[in-house]
Amino acid sequence: SAGRVLVDGGDYWSLDEGRRLGKRREVVYVHERPVLIRGRVLDNVVYGLRLRGVSEGEALEVCREVMEELQLWELRDVDVRKLSAGQAQLVAIARALVLKPKLLYLDEPLAHLDEERRLLLLKTLERARERGTGVVVASHQDLGGLGADRVVVLNEGKVVRDLYLR
Repeated sequence: SAGRVLVDGGDYWSLDEGRRLGKRREVVYVHERPVLIRGRVLDNVVYGLRLRGVSEGEALEVCREVMEELQLWELRDVDVRKLSAGQAQLVAIARALVLKPKLLYLDEPLAHLDEERRLLLLKTLERARERGTGVVVASHQDLGGLGADRVVVLNEGKVVRDLYLR
């Protein structure tokens, strides 16, 4: 396929490598089948913060806040191999949210969640939006609870509906 990648109104590929790296750090993508690193839940959530050089104390504080919001804190010492698919999805989303990205892309974030966890995640994403994170969701499910500004419906790769809600 063809097209252009525009970031903040400018052509991404015209930026020098250092600025492209900076832009990539502002965007986080969570796949519908997230890959978790071996170890504990907390190790996974704190991973990106450690890579970015955040102090241990600050990283733990940020992780605890997000993990409590997603009701994951009590699972912090659990081996990720023991998690359900829904729990693994929430861990991956928590790992993304602690980075406080400018833009968060989520692929089928509700797929493995029960109704209670879906509502919890939708509320968490709404709070992230209120704090300034743009949220883009690809989903086959109704996301009415997300409070989206815009909904684009695709069918076989073509836009069939483009609704501005706010």
